[in-house]
Amino acid sequence: MKPILFALFVVGFSYTVSAESISLVSETNMPEPNQEITVQIQTDTPLGCMGLFITVTGDATITGAVSTADCNIYGWDPDWPTDPYIDPEGWVYVSGVSWLGEANGVVGYIKFCYNSGEVSVSITEGDAFDADCEPVSISDETLVFGEPDPNDFG
Repeated sequence: MKPILFALFVVGFSYTVSAESISLVSETNMPEPNQEITVQIQTDTPLGCMGLFITVTGDATITGAVSTADCNIYGWDPDWPTDPYIDPEGWVYVSGVSWLGEANGVVGYIKFCYNSGEVSVSITEGDAFDADCEPVSISDETLVFGEPDPNDFG
């Protein structure tokens, strides 16, 4: 009965986290034009390290991501350089190291300005390891924001 209740609870969010994995989560998938959206990077297992390439496609601009300035909020060691690389082509690289394996739950974020149409966000590549140096799976789910242009037949 508990798994069913958990699944029903999570439906209120746009996307869920699966067991021992890293996923992207957002509280909305129907933003207004020019709205800044925060997508959280979430896991259910304590991480020792993580490096992810996250792609944003569509009419949107990546505006920020977890960095050295705020990484300690998410369980990462602030003495390890964790500034994101944001590429103008629509992808960002985020990373972190947690020597004590204290990074779990929400372990980071990316932000983007939604302009219009359909925008998708996904983890396209990356690695993560738990506090015991065992690999942690990375979700291949894609978050979709907005609606497709009805004039786009492609």
